[in-house]
Amino acid sequence: MDFRKPSGREEPAGDGLRSAHEALARDLSISLSAFLRSSITVVYTSGRDTLFSDFLKNQAPSCFGLALLRPQHCRLLLQVEDSILFPIVGIALGAKPGSFTSPERKPTEIELQVVNLLFRLLLSDAYRAWAVPLKTQLETVTLEVEPRPARTFAATDQVFVSRFSLSIGEHTGQFSLVVPATLFGSALAQDDAVSQPQPESAGSPDTTTELMLPANVALDVWLDGSHMRLGDLLQLSEGQIVKLDHPVERKAVCTLNGTTGFTGQIVSTGAHRAFMLDDLAG
Repeated sequence: MDFRKPSGREEPAGDGLRSAHEALARDLSISLSAFLRSSITVVYTSGRDTLFSDFLKNQAPSCFGLALLRPQHCRLLLQVEDSILFPIVGIALGAKPGSFTSPERKPTEIELQVVNLLFRLLLSDAYRAWAVPLKTQLETVTLEVEPRPARTFAATDQVFVSRFSLSIGEHTGQFSLVVPATLFGSALAQDDAVSQPQPESAGSPDTTTELMLPANVALDVWLDGSHMRLGDLLQLSEGQIVKLDHPVERKAVCTLNGTTGFTGQIVSTGAHRAFMLDDLAG
């Protein structure tokens, strides 16, 4: 596929990228509901590549965030429509669901602090969902809230736009993730290849295992987190201690590619933290 030309291509039904975005919508429903302590529904609606100038046409009033990513060293534009942004911010600051109307203004400084937290939550879940099709873990280098969106990409740049609908009570709106089309280029190419018949492999189990041995496995160690009021979170400063809900005697859980693998203890070795394996979990 030539990403220099505006093909307007959408994701093939059932492909890996679409599956990742549908999983992202489910994860965001859970994450945002926990963030607000109020039920919110997120649905993936579409994903397609287009010219950036076409994306900017007929936009509803929105708040934008510009993130610089690594290791790809590219930009990501995040757009959340005011019709759903202000209700989310209002609930986060203590308003009751259904009692908040969207004002015709820009967010205040206090509201922008909540928007920054919201955008980082959206990006964190997006990076986790994209890790499989991209075969790498993205992270945010910088995040700027309320940039001038027209200066994010050139008007003729080809971008990939992922759109989601959000609803909380009677409030509904849309948010979009905009990245260079080349970011998902290889993922879309691989999805096309999946539809082609593949020759069966006659390799033995030992041969298959040998081929898998060089593969990288994501190993993560988890402790039980904690809940706190948004007001307390905004007042945190360097040097303060956040108490976790993880008892000292409880073992930490180690996951392999997101699946529980081992339990053990967090220890120190030289200048690094380490994980001492106790036993296989299950």
